[in-house]
Amino acid sequence: MIKDIIETIEGEFLTVNVLCKERKFCSIPIKFLTTEEVVDKINNKYKVLTTVSAPKYKVGNSVTRGIKTHGTWKFKVEIEKPPVQKKEEKIEKPKPKTKSTRTPKTSPTAKQKQTSQKPSLRGRISKLANKED
Repeated sequence: MIKDIIETIEGEFLTVNVLCKERKFCSIPIKFLTTEEVVDKINNKYKVLTTVSAPKYKVGNSVTRGIKTHGTWKFKVEIEKPPVQKKEEKIEKPKPKTKSTRTPKTSPTAKQKQTSQKPSLRGRISKLANKED
């Protein structure tokens, strides 16, 4: 029934946004989401002390009769300080040496534009055409 749970913590308050799947057929019964069910879902991550606010409308898997598919709950939770983790020293692997690339030596004549020794195809055909005249 629950499609998505988004938890955001602000100080000692936990805001939980719940999105339910909408039922597609009338044969599927309408189910309501209660505060106790939401607390059970998040209880493994946070220790909920009290409920600060809950939606004023019913939250469930239908959009008829004043039921919505999303709701926002706000809880007061006990904040546990995370245990201090020792920073592990990162062992840096030696970087591989870069291989130097050789630039090929070029002669001054190679840099100049090389011209073709044979005449172009168009020129050869023109000469053939003129010879027939």
